[in-house]
Amino acid sequence: QLRSHECLVYKFDHTANGIWPLYIDGTEQLLPVQGRFHSNHLNAIKQATLSDLGIAFLPQALVYEEMQQNMLTQILQRFTRKKMGMYAVYPKARQPDQKLKLLVAHLRESLHQKQAYYC
Repeated sequence: QLRSHECLVYKFDHTANGIWPLYIDGTEQLLPVQGRFHSNHLNAIKQATLSDLGIAFLPQALVYEEMQQNMLTQILQRFTRKKMGMYAVYPKARQPDQKLKLLVAHLRESLHQKQAYYC
């Protein structure tokens, strides 16, 4: 049924990425989708979705507030499983100074307060 809908396609690296990873019966299926709107900017895809131009595959954190306000509806949630991690990366040879430790602690706490955005 998804193939018959207008999908909003995230395009990056000068390639058409009209493939959505969906889990069917516990197995990842790469489903090709089509649509007239392609963008390499997730916020543009979000705005196109809010303008009712089609269905989008977006990170929940990007659309969490709109879903809470019933501006967007999540579909196919039982077919998606993609989880993303967030990492603070710095050179191993260098011991993190106090500023970096405080920054990482602040980011950890801030993300923890908004953990519903990432579930």
